[in-house]
Amino acid sequence: MKINVIVPVICAILLGYLCASFIFNQYGISSFAFHETANIYFLQCGAYTTQEASQTEIKGISDKITVKEGEKYYSYIGMTADKNIAESIQKLYQENGVDIYIKDYYIENEDFVNQIKQYDILLESSDTLEEVNSVLETVLATYDETVLNS
Repeated sequence: MKINVIVPVICAILLGYLCASFIFNQYGISSFAFHETANIYFLQCGAYTTQEASQTEIKGISDKITVKEGEKYYSYIGMTADKNIAESIQKLYQENGVDIYIKDYYIENEDFVNQIKQYDILLESSDTLEEVNSVLETVLATYDETVLNS
């Protein structure tokens, strides 16, 4: 009686494995793991109608990146994967008289998402505006290198 149950179960498992292996080989999938994707919170410091206007200096911000989306140019000072960190940075800048807006985007670049999570550790331990600015400058350089130039 047990052989009547065990043999079909083993055949079903073997057949399932062979079918899955065939499908993965047909589509060139090399990994069974999911790729890591995440919402990234961009810290926006302005929206402009011309690119020249987006180059204006803003108090307390040493570096920013400008991206054209539709008909407007948006300036970003940095990004983070943690909403709480984004809100604390927003409060830090508001205390210094600079309005920062948080916009979330879905990023599929696994390398960039992993790097952002590492920078979030540094941002959590940063207390002053200068420390936050230096980490955000590095984040912008990483974004420019891994996402915009790819």
